[in-house]
Amino acid sequence: MRHGVQIARCAAQPILVISPPGLLTTAVGFDLLRILTHRTGFDVTAAHLIAAGVVMGVLSTAAAWIEWSVSTPPRSPIRQVGRLQALTNVVMLTLFASSWLLRAEQPAWQATGPALALASTGVLVSAIGGWLSGELVERLGAAEHSRTNLPKPIMKPAYRS
Repeated sequence: MRHGVQIARCAAQPILVISPPGLLTTAVGFDLLRILTHRTGFDVTAAHLIAAGVVMGVLSTAAAWIEWSVSTPPRSPIRQVGRLQALTNVVMLTLFASSWLLRAEQPAWQATGPALALASTGVLVSAIGGWLSGELVERLGAAEHSRTNLPKPIMKPAYRS
């Protein structure tokens, strides 16, 4: 299987994909802490997490797009679901970037109602994208290439379920 972008001879997208959801979801967690505690430091932290999450999200989405374009056959279900999953990533990143821009206009990066609504919607869209990623890997076998050349096990399992 060909890979478009590699890091240490491994596909880059699985390495990059873990950061954006963690950073962006944690930002919404800090927004909730700000609402509960009224401490303004949480606003600044949330804004920094969003900035990092959007940057990493752009890198991850670009690597995934390249991987998708070189490794999936045209008109396959993997290509169709991958296209939809990429769209959810772009929408999610747009929602969070918009939330960040609204915060940038406020003193001390305060999250306004619209900024909070955009970020919260971004988490929901991220969950849909995660589900689609699961569909690609689990149901459609998009990562089957990684299991095709594994060596045979040396020992038989002690039990079978």
